[in-house]
Amino acid sequence: MKSYVKKQIIKHALQHYIQRPGASDKDIAREKRLLEEITEETECL
Repeated sequence: MKSYVKKQIIKHALQHYIQRPGASDKDIAREKRLLEEITEETECL
């Protein structure tokens, strides 16, 4: 599987995971930072 496809899967999974009920603000902030990082990496591929 190509790196781009892997990053896209991770990106989409994070987008849905962030919206889960019961997540703390700290967890959401951490996950949003990771999502931004993955999005930037995906755009560079």
